[in-house]
Amino acid sequence: DAVLPQLLDMGCRNPTIRPAIIAVMGQRGQWLAPHNLDWHYAVVQANGFDVDAVQALWKEGSRMERLAILTQWRHHDADGARSALEETWENELAKDREAFLSMLASGLSMADEPFLESCLDDRAKSVRKTAIALLQTLPDSHLCQRMAQRVQSYIQLESTASGTIIRVTLPDDYDTAWDRDGMVQIIPKKDKSKRQGKRAGWLCQMLSSASLSSWDGEADAIAAAIKGHEWQEMLLEGWAIAAQRQGNSKWAAALLQQFGLNEFQA
Repeated sequence: DAVLPQLLDMGCRNPTIRPAIIAVMGQRGQWLAPHNLDWHYAVVQANGFDVDAVQALWKEGSRMERLAILTQWRHHDADGARSALEETWENELAKDREAFLSMLASGLSMADEPFLESCLDDRAKSVRKTAIALLQTLPDSHLCQRMAQRVQSYIQLESTASGTIIRVTLPDDYDTAWDRDGMVQIIPKKDKSKRQGKRAGWLCQMLSSASLSSWDGEADAIAAAIKGHEWQEMLLEGWAIAAQRQGNSKWAAALLQQFGLNEFQA
């Protein structure tokens, strides 16, 4: 019980872990969540699922009621909940669009991808940021595929008798088209990539959002090739973040085998 507030706060910062938090928070968490507006995502109705009642509440309920019902709706009918949100999307306030969009983390699938892709052009930065965070967890999303294509312009793999060699070419300039997919030209000082230089930081951002399916069959060989590489820090950081975001156990295991838990999580 003592850690519940911290757990709920973590869900505020990372929408992709909200379904897991809701699954474990129990009755105490359901009682606690309505007491803080930042924890709205964890408000779950305890009564049964009634389609007619849900639809009526979605149209006429308060903000908190609609947030709660959308969470429940996603659990029972993910596609139906998303469709209902799409129908009202243009009439929602920016703060509500961000909150409602974050609910799609529950039951997230490629069926949600076209809607999330359209949200990359939303007028509200908070909405765009939420859509990016969700798309980064879907390796087959257009965002992750675009990032993988960009990476292939700067990273080439070469098979030799002694193993795989990673050849790295850093981007010369920043392309503003990258902004739409969540990249930033000026990297925050607290970001480890800042210490590697901005060009390496750009490539690291690409790697961290690139679909790992492009290299699934080479995970072990790539992890071994990263060890001792001139750009080890950047390559490890980018591919480790991608493995965590996409929940790719094969990549996580390959990196852990080479670098251990401390380096993998650094």
